[in-house]
Amino acid sequence: MPGAKHIPLGELSNHINELDKNEHYYMVCKKGIRSGSAGEQLEQMGYNATNVVDGMVGWKGDVE
Repeated sequence: MPGAKHIPLGELSNHINELDKNEHYYMVCKKGIRSGSAGEQLEQMGYNATNVVDGMVGWKGDVE
């Protein structure tokens, strides 16, 4: 995805200071499972996050 910032789920807490609570974030991974977890974590911390359902597979077709 053009302009996307790659932050692995396991490193999200290490990069939280790079995010702005005034912004809306769209979370994406290959199939939408890890990004769903990331979005939930961000929402619990007061961020506005939306999971891209079906991830990259749904966004642009199968990406094996």
